[in-house]
Amino acid sequence: MTELHTLNATQLLARLRSREVSAVQALEHFNARVEQHNPALNAVVAFQWEAARKRATALDAAAARGEFAGPLHGLPMTVKEGFDLLGLATTVGDPLLKGNIASSNAVAVQRLLDAGAVIFGKTNVPLYMADLQAFNAVYGRTSNPWDLGKTSGGSSGGAAAALAAGLTPLELGSDLAGSIRTPAHFCGVYGHRPTFDLVPIRGHFIGSRKLTGLEFTVAGPMARSAEDLALALKVLAGPVTAANQRWDVVLAPPRPQHLADYRIGVWMDEVSVPLDAPVKAALDKTIAALRQAGCKIVEGAPDGLSMDKIYPAYFQLMAASIGGGVPEKVFKQAAQGATLGKFTGSAKTQTLLGYAKAMTMGHREWCQLEEQRAHCRARMARYFEKFDVLLMPVSQTTAPAHIDRKIEFYKRTLTVNGKPASYADQMKWIALAAYCGLPATAAPIGLSAEGMPVGIQIVGAELQDLTTIDFAGKLAAVAGGFLPPPLA
Repeated sequence: MTELHTLNATQLLARLRSREVSAVQALEHFNARVEQHNPALNAVVAFQWEAARKRATALDAAAARGEFAGPLHGLPMTVKEGFDLLGLATTVGDPLLKGNIASSNAVAVQRLLDAGAVIFGKTNVPLYMADLQAFNAVYGRTSNPWDLGKTSGGSSGGAAAALAAGLTPLELGSDLAGSIRTPAHFCGVYGHRPTFDLVPIRGHFIGSRKLTGLEFTVAGPMARSAEDLALALKVLAGPVTAANQRWDVVLAPPRPQHLADYRIGVWMDEVSVPLDAPVKAALDKTIAALRQAGCKIVEGAPDGLSMDKIYPAYFQLMAASIGGGVPEKVFKQAAQGATLGKFTGSAKTQTLLGYAKAMTMGHREWCQLEEQRAHCRARMARYFEKFDVLLMPVSQTTAPAHIDRKIEFYKRTLTVNGKPASYADQMKWIALAAYCGLPATAAPIGLSAEGMPVGIQIVGAELQDLTTIDFAGKLAAVAGGFLPPPLA
């Protein structure tokens, strides 16, 4: 059984279905992997091994009778700490929430269980899931399995590290500002941000409040293969409840059948957010491989769009959305601070003052920003009449070194091509998909010259989730695909 962690979820499920491997054996294998490698990584931070063993035993008994719970029957897996999992605390890294024991499962978690998954634990996040690295005062810091001195990303940083290291074959993450895509890029795994509202977010926390829904926030799968993403998405997708159901979901099949038939747009160059040389080299190599495979590629931003237009509007709407749920005292402090400060330079989107102003904006300004967003969504809908996918970077750099969490987010810097760049700029390339509610798949495309993973972002038309995932799978045949880190 020593090779089970090298299988992707789909491959492991085939062995479980044939009863070549039992659910109990699979669970114990990952238990051993966690015991061996998790102490150095700190990726999986909360456990329910005994409950998982009881469930695995029951599923094995059912399989012996020829009964299978669903497409994930017997699969051991983990979920992000911000999701409610019955019997475990949901703290989002806040020590004051250590006693916040979930009395029920988040909707997405319940769907995984109903499909037969055996959830044995939860993976680490930043405080309130609001950082590009996973660190909090409850569980500590998660490291990147490719280099323990570097971050695994955030906010689904524990999820990405656990997947890459073979501690779990499948994960449930969430994405507001790249929280699935950035860790996937940093750790060399696959992650999918679904079309907005395709997967229920109910039972997921932002800050200290449980969500029934929040603009821009989505739940989505993370895995070690594109086929695993598709499998999990089909389990997760659909309206929150059957009661009062106004819609059902039938995911459209991938648009083309062959890689060479894909109509591909590429947006890799943006003056305001340049790519570090190792990232650009890996992306250029991937585009060249696609051309060699016969793909027709058109380079350049969609007409009329630039990061300077998209990101500020996205940032302000995101901050306003989050601001609706902060404690009254915090909101009043932000409102007071916003009236005292003046914008200079990039302050509108790169400082705490900018965040305070956005979080407390008036209804008129919010309506104007929503109108601007509606025009962008319409423009992207027209764009995807001509193209099947739009390829973009996920981030300017590969995984950076751990940064002192005491340094305020908007005072942090990274080095891009030898020059300092704002830490917050790492959110710019992920903004388009979130802003327009579009599906986006992060896929590994290989290693940089320094030996760190690099990912690519595949954006598609609304509800064309299986198209971006299919492209990610086909891309692996010519560039990239999952590679295990040295410790695995």
